[in-house]
Amino acid sequence: MNKLYHKEICFPNCNYKAYIEEIINKPYILSHHVLEWLETPNRSHNITLKGLNYAIYKIRRTNAQPFEIEMKDDKIVKCAIRIKYNNKQDITVVFLDKGDFTKIKTCWLNKNGDFHKSLDITKYERENI
Repeated sequence: MNKLYHKEICFPNCNYKAYIEEIINKPYILSHHVLEWLETPNRSHNITLKGLNYAIYKIRRTNAQPFEIEMKDDKIVKCAIRIKYNNKQDITVVFLDKGDFTKIKTCWLNKNGDFHKSLDITKYERENI
């Protein structure tokens, strides 16, 4: 059974830095959801391909830390990372580990400081492993 963790609730003691380095340096594909969003960049929370490439570049070059991870059998299978895009917006990218490649499940723009006020804590584990 998969376990979902959020940094505001509890986070497992695991080497997520090595995982991020591994997952972002694999070849990646975009989900159908991301492709649809890239085709309709007029919505305020959508990201462009240039913006997504910038986010991946920035994640590769900085000490980006996930705010959410999903684990299966003590292995990270999903992580969500939020990084600064510009003075007004952040980019969130959700990565899925698919073995030989990474799938970008979704990505979006948020206003800086726009964090979920309605975080559903029932979805997340509450004990560190």
